[in-house]
Amino acid sequence: MNNESLTKQFNSYDDLPLFLNATDLMHLLGLSRTTVYYMLRAKDFPTIVIGNRRMVRKEKLFQWIEDHENVTGENCNSTSSTSS
Repeated sequence: MNNESLTKQFNSYDDLPLFLNATDLMHLLGLSRTTVYYMLRAKDFPTIVIGNRRMVRKEKLFQWIEDHENVTGENCNSTSSTSS
């Protein structure tokens, strides 16, 4: 792996490749490799398998994030209200 791929940054949505691999997701989301691989294997994550590689289409990633924004907030609120 070269230094360029380690410091890869995306400046806009159009800079993203059509299919994002684990390394792309790590850089884009700022997550660890372990967390990214966990996400890629999650049942509700929109993964596509090409050969032995798991990838996600950029459109599906952003839709998945949008769909899960409120779910996380609701879980946090319901947890804090039940503990008081």
